Amino acid sequence: MQTEFTKQEKNLGTLQLTFTPDEFKAVLPKAYNRCKNQFRINGFRKGKAPFAMVLQAYGEQALYEEAINLLLDEHLPQAIAAEGLEVITRPELDVKAIGSKADTVFSLKLTLTPEVKLGKYFGVEAVKPDETVKDEQVEAELKQVQQRSARTVPVEDRPVENNDIVNIDYTGSVDGVEFEGGKAEKYDLTIGSNSFIPGFEEQIIGHNINDEFDVHVTFPKEYHAEHLAGKDAVFKVVIHAIKKREVPVLDDEFAKDVSEFDTLAAYKEDIRKKLEKSNAERCKQEYENNVLKAVVDAAEVDVPQVMVENELDDLVEQQARQFKAQGLELAQLLQYSGQSMEDYRKSIESSAKIHVKTELVLKAIIKKENITLTEEEKDAELEKIAKRYSMTAAMLKQQLGENVDRLMNGALLRKVSALLCSKAVSIAPTEEIKL
Repeated sequence: MQTEFTKQEKNLGTLQLTFTPDEFKAVLPKAYNRCKNQFRINGFRKGKAPFAMVLQAYGEQALYEEAINLLLDEHLPQAIAAEGLEVITRPELDVKAIGSKADTVFSLKLTLTPEVKLGKYFGVEAVKPDETVKDEQVEAELKQVQQRSARTVPVEDRPVENNDIVNIDYTGSVDGVEFEGGKAEKYDLTIGSNSFIPGFEEQIIGHNINDEFDVHVTFPKEYHAEHLAGKDAVFKVVIHAIKKREVPVLDDEFAKDVSEFDTLAAYKEDIRKKLEKSNAERCKQEYENNVLKAVVDAAEVDVPQVMVENELDDLVEQQARQFKAQGLELAQLLQYSGQSMEDYRKSIESSAKIHVKTELVLKAIIKKENITLTEEEKDAELEKIAKRYSMTAAMLKQQLGENVDRLMNGALLRKVSALLCSKAVSIAPTEEIKL
């Protein structure tokens, strides 16, 4: 077999494979064995006729499709490797000539991994967020726990105030006619939540338990129910109960109720430690993102749209799996939100392109710097992945066979990312980055 590669514009190229008549003849018996059950010869059971008789009866053209597949399966990967090519999509085949009388010639249009022109990647400047946990963060976290621990208590000695929870019946009408969806019984409404029509909740304030009264409102002009939009309405309201949220006092007793600590001071210190840990993880990730952005921005690469589309396919599939694990369907959720799949793909296309470009740049650095994983690093990655699937590393390795190296891609990308961060120059958020 002879190969000839021709580079074309951007990341396209043509690979021509030429097979001699003898090479083509040699593959015909193998092609016959793949599809012999398709041929019928009198006097023989299906698939049992000799190759020579089938060839005489049907002609070698009947075996061309299988012969092409065999030749490509056996020789194309070798030819691509020999030319040092990195193909990112299935090649487009054009059969220029085929048969045992003359050379068989295949022309394959290839989409290749684009060339990456690296800029500065070691020693880039990047903003490193401040990991310090401020007192206000601790207090805010404490307030959230306090609000979550609030209890609802009945109010019987005063009228409704803002932020109260009132249990009401209401019936709405327009021009004296009740409308669908405008009636409810024993409904809990939080005053000040703005969950009802503007003006409704404010008119509840000042009333007492067992009061019966009318609330006059006007539906917004842009109301979702068109037949009510802009209409004046009257709601007959009855108050059955008034309740309020009572938040606990922030003291040692509160700390004992919500934690394993005996004092509020000890509980606050624990909150601070947890915030310090989460802050450190968040800031580390943000810093890595900033470093990678600086490295990627300094590089030049024309990202093929086909790679972006492949990345979008992966992102959509991943999102669909996550929703399905929660008992939800992505297609239905998009439908409810009035968004098509095409709209959704467009909304995440920019991040998909950034992800593809980042990976291309990192792989170019890996190649240039000859970065590899040690056997210890490979074993650690296998252990981590195997644990995720409740397997041993040996079981996973046996299952993957020759594909085990493909599983190392993520670990290799993390290794080069960590190397770039270790060599980057961190600057405070208020400092100016030097380009």
